[in-house]
Amino acid sequence: MLFRSYKMAYRHFKKIDIGLHLLSLSLMGGGVVSGFITMIPFLGIISGCGILLEGFLKKKNYTRKIEMCKFAYTSYQKVLNEIRSYLRGEKYDIEKLTLELNWLDDQITDLCPIVDKFKAKYDKIYI
Repeated sequence: MLFRSYKMAYRHFKKIDIGLHLLSLSLMGGGVVSGFITMIPFLGIISGCGILLEGFLKKKNYTRKIEMCKFAYTSYQKVLNEIRSYLRGEKYDIEKLTLELNWLDDQITDLCPIVDKFKAKYDKIYI
């Protein structure tokens, strides 16, 4: 369940990041071009809005959230692959698996953003 929640969060943050970056670039480019063509300095406000939007993106740090969500769901995917190999007959040590899962959960709790909103959405759809 957490695997899916982090994957949903990854996709959500990635869409927001790409959309706001494109909006910021188009505002800056549009403000510069329209201000140059019409020679009206008041249109510089448009490019100023693009710069403010870029500052907002830097403050919210969506790139780190994207990276951490990707780390979380790929780590959980590796654990699921390991469990799948155990079910196929590979020898396993339950102590090692338990320690690894505890370590992984601690790391994800410390580093990754909270995805309760996406967990609730997952529960609403699938449970």
